[in-house]
Amino acid sequence: MKNRIDACFEKLKAENKKALVTFITAGDPDMDTTEKCVLEMYKNGSDIIEIGVPFSDPIAEGATIQKASLRSLSGGTNLDKIFDLVRKLRTQTDKPMLLMMYINTIFKFGTAKFFELCKETQIDGVIVSRNVKSLRAKLRKMVSTLYSSLHRLHTSV
Repeated sequence: MKNRIDACFEKLKAENKKALVTFITAGDPDMDTTEKCVLEMYKNGSDIIEIGVPFSDPIAEGATIQKASLRSLSGGTNLDKIFDLVRKLRTQTDKPMLLMMYINTIFKFGTAKFFELCKETQIDGVIVSRNVKSLRAKLRKMVSTLYSSLHRLHTSV
């Protein structure tokens, strides 16, 4: 079975179209609004959505995402709530969804638990911002062991 990200890009390529990949910080201003916004983004042409996992010290982000992260965290957003959101979204769409986050959050949450929930909730990929080179091998091994169809995306340090 082809994963949703590859299927999306193949379909767009066959139609000679480009992908519209959009971003939203989960929980800003709240989870209900995030759910509605994700569905509206898909309805209005988004092909893939990156769901940002808020982080308390988002140094790699611009001011807008930093502020969105802080608002989200002050409202109580955490990974458990984000996975609950994805479960709800999966009952309404089968379009590709990725989580965009910092590696610290994965390790603090528990790497095995994190990737098991990615698989359970059908997350299609994880973008790890500021991925420390020395931790990449550990992360790759965990992903391939637990979730072979997950797209491994990362940004450089």
